[in-house]
Amino acid sequence: MKNGIKEWILVADKDIETIKVLMESPTFITHSIAFHCQQAIEKYFKAYLLEHGWELKRTHDLMRLYIEIEKIKDLKINTDTLMEIDKMYIDTRYPDDFREPTKEELKKFFDLAAEIELKIKHELGINAGNTES
Repeated sequence: MKNGIKEWILVADKDIETIKVLMESPTFITHSIAFHCQQAIEKYFKAYLLEHGWELKRTHDLMRLYIEIEKIKDLKINTDTLMEIDKMYIDTRYPDDFREPTKEELKKFFDLAAEIELKIKHELGINAGNTES
């Protein structure tokens, strides 16, 4: 694995752990959960792309990143949900247009983030829950 990739995975893993804590919180801070779902996916995508020689670009657009991934391999990611997460991420940054996501939406977002975690780790040869491989 190329230098620096494990760091991207470790930070993405911390976003996943943050989501789990927030989902268990009695206050269930929805916009923060949506934000961290987007952040985890973005970091996993960038780790995969960087491992395949992609030059780092400062973008948060999950669809743009996934289009780059599809040039390498089709990971069969649900792009409808990916676009929903992208939109919610932007909406969390502009409170005047923000709509709180439902618990069902957040579960769907987290499920996709967890699926992407497993797929990217598998592709990079990292055992789930272990970035030391």
